[in-house]
Amino acid sequence: MNVATILRAKGADVAYTCVDHQHVFSKTSGSCPRCGKELHAFKVMYTCPDPDHAGVISTFEDNCPHCGQGLAAYRGVWLDDAMAQANVPPAPGVAEAALYHCAIHPLVHSAKEGNCTICSLPLKTAATLAAKLAVIPAGAKYTCPTKVCWQFSDAAGRCSECGMKLKPLEEVAWVQEMQAALPSGEAENQYACPMHADERASQTGTCSICGMLLVRSDLLPRPQTAPAKIAAQMNYIMEHYLELQRLLASDRTSGTALHALGLASASEKLAEQLNDPDVDLPRAVVEAATRLRHAAVKITAKDLQADRVTLVELSAAVRTLVGHVRPDRARWPKLFIYHCPLSKGDWIQATEGKANPYYGFKMLKCGELQEVK
Repeated sequence: MNVATILRAKGADVAYTCVDHQHVFSKTSGSCPRCGKELHAFKVMYTCPDPDHAGVISTFEDNCPHCGQGLAAYRGVWLDDAMAQANVPPAPGVAEAALYHCAIHPLVHSAKEGNCTICSLPLKTAATLAAKLAVIPAGAKYTCPTKVCWQFSDAAGRCSECGMKLKPLEEVAWVQEMQAALPSGEAENQYACPMHADERASQTGTCSICGMLLVRSDLLPRPQTAPAKIAAQMNYIMEHYLELQRLLASDRTSGTALHALGLASASEKLAEQLNDPDVDLPRAVVEAATRLRHAAVKITAKDLQADRVTLVELSAAVRTLVGHVRPDRARWPKLFIYHCPLSKGDWIQATEGKANPYYGFKMLKCGELQEVK
């Protein structure tokens, strides 16, 4: 005897929902329109649609004793028919063509900025989602069928983003299309470091010089003009800086020396390119690039406190550079500049939630927002 039969035998009203998507509400059995899982039967409870009367709960249809409204079946986060209808899954074809999507619920889409109607996360552009780089990790055997989740594993399981069951790579159409587009064979130089072209490998990984993620050689940017080269170096600086900030905010030293070396290398090349006659930037930018290099080489990963002291000088230089040459907005739509009143230093983040790199876990949320670039 199944659950629905048992519940009905006890006189309960029965409906169906998904264990992972509790907004899904159905009066009949079937599959979840979000993830395809089988819907589970549950005993329907009724409550008042007015949030002020949310404490009214009943096992049968009735009227609210406070306002007289008819009680509605509780549908997870949805309390009435109007809200439930607003969450009808869109047609997949429409979703694929839309500009903005939710990374967790890919069928939620929009032609403009907004938030997911299910989880309230900000919708992302295809460019932002593509920033995860179209390189399948080495050793991956399973993946989430939903490409925007970009989740891989060497063992069966469930996607940490959306909860769907991971599938073998050979059973996922978009993976097969990606692999078919790659050059035949495993060329020795298929992957390379964007900053250090001589660092190459037959599979994805990180650069042994600066810690930057290796990418497919055919995807490497090849700037030709001086302004384009400067823009590329600023992107490298931003990538290394943000990772360094994240590590120090996490009270970690492993990897900080590599990213500091990456900052030193990028700032040195930036200083060279700033001397090009086609470049019209103030002297303060050249001076900031020089200060950045001098600060970066002081970070050794041997003394966390000393590295945090050095980060004050390093961050000041990066802030000056960002003020004159804004890194790629497609990758970093917003850069949040915070000030720590205790260390007297600034720091930059790509996300709004404060993560103080000067004190880490002890005072992670210490800081004042100064500016958003």
